[in-house]
Amino acid sequence: MEYSQLVSDINKRIHDPPNKSFIHFVPPNMAEDPVLKRMYKRVSSSRKSVANIHQSQSLMPDVIKAHLDLYMAIMYNEDDELTRRTKELIATIVSFLNACKYCITHHYEALLVHWPTAPNPDQILLLGTGAGINDMEWKLVQFAELLTNRPYSVTSNNIEKLKKAGLSDRAILNIILIISYFNFVNRLALATGCPLEPKEERNYKY
Repeated sequence: MEYSQLVSDINKRIHDPPNKSFIHFVPPNMAEDPVLKRMYKRVSSSRKSVANIHQSQSLMPDVIKAHLDLYMAIMYNEDDELTRRTKELIATIVSFLNACKYCITHHYEALLVHWPTAPNPDQILLLGTGAGINDMEWKLVQFAELLTNRPYSVTSNNIEKLKKAGLSDRAILNIILIISYFNFVNRLALATGCPLEPKEERNYKY
């Protein structure tokens, strides 16, 4: 599929996140709810600091726990078929497709940790395997675009293509979950007006 028009349209839609959130975020130093304090401690102990996307759910502390559990289960599981590079590639591509600059920034930075020469996501969509990704990763990028933009169009034929690329049913499920998760979290970031942390504060452990 030719993505040049899609990429052009997305680049026109991407905008900087707001400086102030649309709803109230409880910062870590103001947390009083015991569940929220526990979740903030959990995040900061593993990632060094609490990103604004976690604070965006601070009015519903139990949701943060469920969110973290899902994120860790799909992004940090022991999977011999899907590397962290591949997972962060899909996270970045989905975030780009949704024009979510907050998540593009975070996950492109994470992608660079695992692939230091990674092109920008728009170049990956434009160049395909010419951007330095392998054939299996390109099929995953194409599937991510389909499931994000036209989920009603997914058929067994699309899944068979992933199987022919060498992916097991479990790995395919993991990819579906990652794509679905980032469609969720992109919308969370955009709709809550999640501000982007200054670069010097984004010293997260990826």
